[in-house]
Amino acid sequence: MSAAAPALTAIEQEAIGWEAQLRGGAVQADELLAFDAWLARSAAHQAAWDGLQQRLARWSGAGTAAATALRTEGADRRRLLRAGFHLAVLGLAGLGARQVWHETGADADLASATGQRRSVTLADGSAALLDAGSRVYQRGQRGQPLLELRQGQMVLQVAPRRPLDISVAVGDSLLSTRGAVFNVGRFTQRNVVALERGQATLHRPGRAPLLLGAGETVYWSGQRLEHSTQSYATVTAWRRGLFVADRLPLEQLVSVLNRYQSGVVRASGTAAQLPISGVFRLDDVAQILLQLADILPLKVRRYGPWLTVLS
Repeated sequence: MSAAAPALTAIEQEAIGWEAQLRGGAVQADELLAFDAWLARSAAHQAAWDGLQQRLARWSGAGTAAATALRTEGADRRRLLRAGFHLAVLGLAGLGARQVWHETGADADLASATGQRRSVTLADGSAALLDAGSRVYQRGQRGQPLLELRQGQMVLQVAPRRPLDISVAVGDSLLSTRGAVFNVGRFTQRNVVALERGQATLHRPGRAPLLLGAGETVYWSGQRLEHSTQSYATVTAWRRGLFVADRLPLEQLVSVLNRYQSGVVRASGTAAQLPISGVFRLDDVAQILLQLADILPLKVRRYGPWLTVLS
């Protein structure tokens, strides 16, 4: 029988609340000032904050509930943070821990670590290259593979002369193809597919199937779809450690950076929608943040090595 999780103190609960709030999206200037005041209130407040950060950093390399919670959008973030705090103390044990592990994608069949690009081979001989921090589940039946891209992006080279299509679920959409080479990815607000060769069909709820050919790139989110002039080589520049942004909302670039470092970056308020263009070296996130501060009218606040807020 496993031990009960130790009760959190009031200050530890406040630290978790600030963690969820600061990493939750639109953080305003007055909220940052309030956090600064809370942190300076006493040595106990500083210790609670530092202790939480140390636990999250310790688990971040394994893609655990605690680390992934910091990147989770929506009302479940605080619940996952509390789970992550206790998991850091107790270890991964019991049904509750396994459920959180699954909800955050940490039990994915195919995964790459933070900052790691990884090549894998599927059972049918198809080859995949995963971008950093990617999570992919293998679904479907034998001979009818279905991959679910939960996070990140990948290049997939479908095995030649497959008798059946291979499909990739991306959110509520489905991409099916046969014998193609393509890139598919998930960002904060939208998805992307770019084909090098072959054909693919994009199925979206309530929309007619869209047939895509070699050289085509589309971005989509919900019912909105945009044909892009970006080439396959540009979209897949991440294979060479580069990311090319073309009038991209800052929050979407930030979502990429968060898969290349253990600390978390957030774009708050109006800064999240600032358009950014440029070429960025993914293996040097610190340098990218300096670039962003030079290019955009941003204020950069750092809270230790774990959290950077762009506002």
